Amino acid sequence: VGADGESFSVSKTSGGASTSQHVFNVTFTPDRYKRNYSAFLRVSSPNTTDIMIPLSGSYTGTLAGNGGTEPPVVTKGTIKAEAAPAYLTCPNPDGKTEFMDKGYRESTVTVTANGISGDISASISGDNDKELTITPAKLGSEGGTFTVRYTPTVQRDSYFKPVLTISAANADPVSITLFCKWDGTKANTGGNTPVGNGTIKAEVAPAYLTCKSNIAEFMNKGYRESTVTVTATNVSGDIIPTFDGDNDHELTITPAKLGSEGGTFTVRYTPSVIRSTYLKPTLTLTASNAKSDPATFFLIWDGTKPSTGVDSIEADVIGEAVYYNLQGVRVDNPASGLYIRVRGGKSTKVMLK
Repeated sequence: VGADGESFSVSKTSGGASTSQHVFNVTFTPDRYKRNYSAFLRVSSPNTTDIMIPLSGSYTGTLAGNGGTEPPVVTKGTIKAEAAPAYLTCPNPDGKTEFMDKGYRESTVTVTANGISGDISASISGDNDKELTITPAKLGSEGGTFTVRYTPTVQRDSYFKPVLTISAANADPVSITLFCKWDGTKANTGGNTPVGNGTIKAEVAPAYLTCKSNIAEFMNKGYRESTVTVTATNVSGDIIPTFDGDNDHELTITPAKLGSEGGTFTVRYTPSVIRSTYLKPTLTLTASNAKSDPATFFLIWDGTKPSTGVDSIEADVIGEAVYYNLQGVRVDNPASGLYIRVRGGKSTKVMLK
């Protein structure tokens, strides 16, 4: 006990309830902020008067926070810090526009210092501490104000709790817990109407891209096309298309992206594999704050070659049938199978048995 009691510690090394002699070890651990220390060791027993044994200690090394220069002797200081607000919710639950106008939330940390030697520094630790910045890098020994800025990059449904630590050379550090959360709403960098989660709708016409000999568009061009009309509301950033599903490499889309106002994509289906049932790839449109429902395409091809390849093939004699395989190669003696028969300038797909 006493003024410097925290610099002394005591432990029992021998003796028990049935013995008449007890041994205690006293350890002196100076905090290095002064030279001389004094305290009392109190020895107590339930049926006798307490005994007070004076203790003293001295430190001859380099004093802390003093650069080793004497005098003066550096005394221990104190730091107090208060953060307002401690909860950095984006957007603000009370409806304030700080986050929506600026894209971040700020907290003011007021530091009260007493007897501090040297600068006061601040550091942030914990998961996702990279989303927090603090200015200035340090304060003078008189204290002042730090500003903590939370700029969210990952949506969170519950608070994460980084710790802000304020410290100085001759004071115990002070830790403050901050509570940070973001619902994914995008800030309005223009400073006007807040932009929340937007919507994207896609309308496909036609959804069925059938490639057969009776489809004029395919026979004349060798592909089928579909128009995707995109309606966008409160969308932030470009709208990017993505295909998903088997054989999506047979589909191409132009342009590569649309602006936030929406517009029109063109999807082209150029078949390379015969299909007797529809293939069903999907198209999804994504922006930074919105995503469309998947739009399904239905793709089928019976193997018919477009007229751009077949019309150039002429029969050697009008009325005589000439056969070609599905790759356009003439077959003089066709066996059983699927062929293109050219007769009198007209081509027909036939199955020979």
